[in-house]
Amino acid sequence: MLKRKVIIDTDPGYDDACALACASQIDQFDILGITTVAGNQTIENVTKNALNLANYLNLKCPVVKGMSEPIVKKYKVAEVHGLHGLDNVELPENNNKIYEKNAIQFIIESCINNDKITIITIGPLTNIAMAIKLEPKIKEHIELISIMGGSIGEGNVTPAAEFNIYDDPEAAQIIFSSGIKIRMYGLDVTTSTYLFENIIERFEKLNTKSSKLFVQCTKNLNINMNKFIRKPYGSMHDCVPIIAFLDENLIKYKKALVEVDLSHGLSYGRTNCDLYSENVEKSNIEVAVSINVDKFWDLVEELYKKY
Repeated sequence: MLKRKVIIDTDPGYDDACALACASQIDQFDILGITTVAGNQTIENVTKNALNLANYLNLKCPVVKGMSEPIVKKYKVAEVHGLHGLDNVELPENNNKIYEKNAIQFIIESCINNDKITIITIGPLTNIAMAIKLEPKIKEHIELISIMGGSIGEGNVTPAAEFNIYDDPEAAQIIFSSGIKIRMYGLDVTTSTYLFENIIERFEKLNTKSSKLFVQCTKNLNINMNKFIRKPYGSMHDCVPIIAFLDENLIKYKKALVEVDLSHGLSYGRTNCDLYSENVEKSNIEVAVSINVDKFWDLVEELYKKY
């Protein structure tokens, strides 16, 4: 089987941790590296979390430290992930080293030395944007950028903007205007993967190494959602762009023209998705518009049974 060469750009993060657990068990993935970016927590915290997760999940790929700040705007962490990103999640400390080069160098070199790279982004887009700006030739080597971020409708960090895009709107606009094929998995589909009690109980019964991680992460996420946002349940946002590779019929897409609002006004960071322009058919961007949630959880469960 010809494997898909994948770089996962992440800011762990409870749902990032669960997404990495999924990715670790997808046989058709050849994970070249995990790159980290400041988002849910500081670059130091998310990189430490990524190292510990790679060790726990037996991922042999390098963990590469990335950008500590957005390109333009002031950086702000996400409270729902706690002071360290994975608060109250028990992961053994390990002595694995951060890869010697930075994430931007790693992305550039990985793309130049390979063809048909898939980049899955489950955090702000700073690393990818900087790599493209520094070495535009990598665009020829990237088959797909699969993004958890944005929204056709409402945001979740402001009324207009979703967190991963809002954390670095300028970087997001660089990606959306790059000409690279993009699939955007926004809040319109990812929010529907609610972490109801019966979902957590379902994974608790698996009693595997990865399911124990899932239960810790999701219980803590729900507690913090209620504490900070006054919502009883979180969602498994970051698993969606990973699980989508397992079944082409899981999600329905529409082509769109996507621009990020960079006005620094009330809609700063909004992904303006034009689904109706006469030029839409020429677009390289597909936006997820619906998901089969029952099938999603079945696919996630099958992965969590394996390890």
